[in-house]
Amino acid sequence: MGLKGEHPVVTPTLASDIDTASPRTTTPPRHQRWRWTAASQLLGILWLGPMCALLALNFRGYVAGAGAGCMGFCNFDFSAPAVLNAPTLLDLDGRNRNILGALQLAAKCLEVWFVVIVGSLVYDLSIRLATTRDGLPLRYLFTHVEFADPRTIFSPSLWMSSKPRGGEGAHGKLALYGFVGLTVILCILVNLMGPATAVLILPTLGQREASEATAQNVRFFDQVRSAGPPRNTGVLSYTCSASDLEAGKYSCASPDLIESIAVQQRLAQGLGELWRQEDFYFMPNVSDDGISWIHNRQLLLALDGDVFSFSFARDESTFGEYQSRFESVRPFLGDSEAKNISEGQYRLYRESLQTVLGRKGPSLGFGSHCNRSLAVVQVSEDREVHCYSIPTRQTRANGSVSPTFMVLDGFIANRTSDDAGTKITKCIRVGSGWGAAAPLHAQFHVAGTDESSLYTADIYSADRAVYLTPEQSRCAQADNSTQTCDWQQIFAADIPSEIRNTSVNILVTEYTAEGQNPIMCETLAFLSFPMYQVEFGLYPSLSSLIVKMQGIERDLDTPPVRVHPGWVLAAWSVDSNGTLDSSSSQAAFVLEEALRNTAPDDSDSFGHTDLGEMHNNALGQALSLVDYTTAPPAPDGSGPDSAHPLEEISQQVRVWQYSFGSRTSILGGVVAVAGCLVVVVRTCVGLWVRARGLGPTTLVATALKQPEVEALGGLSDRKLGENRFLFEDDGTGDGVRYAFPEVGGEGRQV
Repeated sequence: MGLKGEHPVVTPTLASDIDTASPRTTTPPRHQRWRWTAASQLLGILWLGPMCALLALNFRGYVAGAGAGCMGFCNFDFSAPAVLNAPTLLDLDGRNRNILGALQLAAKCLEVWFVVIVGSLVYDLSIRLATTRDGLPLRYLFTHVEFADPRTIFSPSLWMSSKPRGGEGAHGKLALYGFVGLTVILCILVNLMGPATAVLILPTLGQREASEATAQNVRFFDQVRSAGPPRNTGVLSYTCSASDLEAGKYSCASPDLIESIAVQQRLAQGLGELWRQEDFYFMPNVSDDGISWIHNRQLLLALDGDVFSFSFARDESTFGEYQSRFESVRPFLGDSEAKNISEGQYRLYRESLQTVLGRKGPSLGFGSHCNRSLAVVQVSEDREVHCYSIPTRQTRANGSVSPTFMVLDGFIANRTSDDAGTKITKCIRVGSGWGAAAPLHAQFHVAGTDESSLYTADIYSADRAVYLTPEQSRCAQADNSTQTCDWQQIFAADIPSEIRNTSVNILVTEYTAEGQNPIMCETLAFLSFPMYQVEFGLYPSLSSLIVKMQGIERDLDTPPVRVHPGWVLAAWSVDSNGTLDSSSSQAAFVLEEALRNTAPDDSDSFGHTDLGEMHNNALGQALSLVDYTTAPPAPDGSGPDSAHPLEEISQQVRVWQYSFGSRTSILGGVVAVAGCLVVVVRTCVGLWVRARGLGPTTLVATALKQPEVEALGGLSDRKLGENRFLFEDDGTGDGVRYAFPEVGGEGRQV
């Protein structure tokens, strides 16, 4: 009988050393076969060891340390300057290169190892199919050799050789289709295993959170107490008693802060001076809308506690020494936020290349302007209305628009009080006769260098202000009869939505000198919750002392916050209705000099540079003193919202680490897990198939001994691949032989 689908062909004679009359091939003894099977399976199982270890390292997020090769053994002297540790840093860099190179070689070895294991699985499956009644196409006999080549997937013979034959059962069809599909999957898997192993075995340099927040210590910001008078909490608790603050004796506040700012202003004008709290330095952050955002000193004290714990960890070379030293100083910490850290945090602090300590907290920002346009309208004996003109737009030196005027561009129609349409009149209520609507008021004086000169500062915190129409602007004239001006009705009118943020919670400071028209400075304060951050490198540097604020956001629909005048007095370190002496106070000297040098007839907003800067510095100092409170969430989960966010403590360290923190590492983990499953399957299949002892050499030797081989000569590769063969027991129990169901001889059809 000829070949299926082919004309008879003449085949060459086999080599003389092939005994075609003896198709039987003897397999190794049973004990040798099991010995080889055990060794083969052990080779596959051992691969699971390093791969499972890599998965565990990445799943646990193991930290190598400041270097890829540290593995917890790099010990640095953090007390020494960086320049003295340069050789250590160079050595660390060289160690990183060496260990990363060695790990890449290890990744390649694991990849080759896996290819050998998967090749063994493909071979075992092909042998198993060859022992079934439907046999195995010749095309798949050496699939275990070429399966790792991606080009195999695109070979037409791979797909065509599995087409069904007449009389073939459904089980045989599914088995062949499954074999081809599995071969394609394993081809993809082995080609991904190399990159996946490299991703898992190489540590990466990245950020890691060291804080250990728990549900028990979660709190949210309850109140920022700027609307109330200063209390002996926060920064003021160090120098002021509750009785002093209740009596308005704000001179208990340390004058050093405002004094240092005044000295810097004399040396260099502007709101760019460095301010100080404990060991920290900071500068107001000016946002794009012109608002100057001020660091909160109470939060800086809390951040200082985090830095204290960090510094202690860096100073002690063992965790036991750290614990002992921290416990020895605990009684002296008082209200400090410094906390005893865990051993895990200690290790991260010691082994980080860079540490960023941060806390989310309140920051009050403000925008202000000053001019000499105040008009006081006497409504009654105990009621006044203070009005002033403001420009409809004020552009700063950096091109930004002052926040007080940003919303006025679309509102000035029919509201301007001058023919040029460049100014608008704004009024607040003053005096106890207004009842609950009366503004909060505080006053202090500045004694000039000339004994005859005395300046007065009146600070009003009003709940609302009104913008007058041109018809109403005559009511703002001091000599005007007020009988036809119904101020109650004017202030009771609804506030247009577009100017609400500049019409409520106004802080107005009036500087008055005898015989001169007062200078008015209007301020609007806003609240945000940025992240305060301080950064430490491997060794100390001056930049580690500067606190930065990140993520400042202001909701344009949220109105300004109210500021009690007492905070301004505390900033100046002066009692209520007290006097600052310019001969003994640098701050008072700068303020008095600015007031004295202001021309009496100057009403331009740009004409008060010195005064405006000192006023802004004092306002910034006042807002930095404002304290806040926190509270735990309610049992029902209520509490935190956009106006009362959760308190966040961040301790980011930059270390070499293992993790599943990226998409590539996750993909690598998936490929590694799939590889482990394949190895397990291969172990089971190998125990089932390899016990027959059919190695590749046995296959070739047995094939050359079959008499049907001669009939296969001359076929095309495609037709040859489609013909099937199967293995049969030779009846002795010690050997196997080929059977070609589609080739002549006994003519048996499968």
